[in-house]
Amino acid sequence: MTMKRLFSLLLVVLAFAPGAGAQSGRTFSQDGIRTSENPAGPVLRAAMPTVRLQPVFTAGPDAALWASRLTGVAPGFASGKGNAAFAKLDATARLLLGARAGLGKNAAALASAVPEAAVHVDGSAVFVDVMADLAPGASLAALEALGAAVQARVGNLVALRVPLDALEAFAARTDVREIETSRRRRPAMAASRADIRADLVHAGVGLPGPVQGEGVVVGVLDSGLDVTHPDFFNEGGSRVQFLRELKAGNAQADWTKAQIDAGPAAVSERDGNGGGGHGTHVAGTAAGGGRADASMRGIAPRADIVFVKGIRDANSDGGFSDNDIVAGTQFIFDKAAALGKP
Repeated sequence: MTMKRLFSLLLVVLAFAPGAGAQSGRTFSQDGIRTSENPAGPVLRAAMPTVRLQPVFTAGPDAALWASRLTGVAPGFASGKGNAAFAKLDATARLLLGARAGLGKNAAALASAVPEAAVHVDGSAVFVDVMADLAPGASLAALEALGAAVQARVGNLVALRVPLDALEAFAARTDVREIETSRRRRPAMAASRADIRADLVHAGVGLPGPVQGEGVVVGVLDSGLDVTHPDFFNEGGSRVQFLRELKAGNAQADWTKAQIDAGPAAVSERDGNGGGGHGTHVAGTAAGGGRADASMRGIAPRADIVFVKGIRDANSDGGFSDNDIVAGTQFIFDKAAALGKP
């Protein structure tokens, strides 16, 4: 698989699995705190075939922050040495236990001590959402007896809500192999590239060189596109190679890059108010160049763009016809093939 093909596949995964980070390799530091994020994930997977859960972001630029928090807030809880139960917990869980040791039964303070954790307060009790890797034959009934509420199960991975007071006993069970704290996910485009490690791909870390979508087409069918937005331009003009607008009835209008470059404001296609700017937002998330605001750069900032306005209304009111979706998608693939790009 070529790097360009791999990158285009990554974009498809991102488009259809929001919030999902890339499954990178993961290793453990000497004191047992989980560290992670090596773009050469398969290398680490070969050495650690039992890795199952998503990486916890305790390496890279966040490492010093986590080290200080674990040292200052949770002394005695940062290291898994000599404690098999703690060695199963990620850094967030240890931080919660350390905060509990310092704050006692102050539920509100515990919940606010580690705001990134999915912590819930019920009266004087504190619960934390976790994902656990269970050994074959593990008893869910035994876990529920500890106060855990099973929320979902996929194979050996189980999503549970566990009383914080029972977390150590939960981790001490031999049929619990690993525990990762659920994190609260908030919309934050400025942080998303780092969260999914796209910034490392952009920088070429562990790769032959930087990969930012060069030579790849990002296709979007949505409510419309603001083709005048600077994030869709580079030094060579518009990055939109082809634009199709589906209109009322069975009409349509097409523009090429040359036509857009000749006069972006003359393009009559609009991302109307009825769609809330959704198409421009999605295209920017996938392929925005960050010219308007570098912190809002998309996942493939150097990719070419082929866009289809799929709502047959000038103001982007209404929805998409299944046939229009199929035809619009075919248009995108045909134009990508014409460009000779994946």
